[in-house]
Amino acid sequence: MSHESCEYCANRLRQAKQIAAHGDLYEGGQASVTILHTYAQDVPTGIWPIDVEVSERASKITTPEGAVAFENEANINKSRVEVGKRDGAWVIVGVVYAPDEMEG
Repeated sequence: MSHESCEYCANRLRQAKQIAAHGDLYEGGQASVTILHTYAQDVPTGIWPIDVEVSERASKITTPEGAVAFENEANINKSRVEVGKRDGAWVIVGVVYAPDEMEG
């Protein structure tokens, strides 16, 4: 679902692989997304920017020994998600947190 140029996506994938490699357990973090504003397609790049609000539940990472390695409180963030199409499927090209010009 992500384009190979999406740095945000690549970082999340690296994080997931690291958690799995250590045998850690990731719990929580369920997210819901509300679309705040959609923009017209940027013709030169073929990208559609979308402003979203992401509500994420609390999460934690626990080591195989049961120690809590990381905890994150529930939070709400605004982001601009850039999407495009590859082979007829939607892909995420980039994610930027709270750009100044965001509406909503």
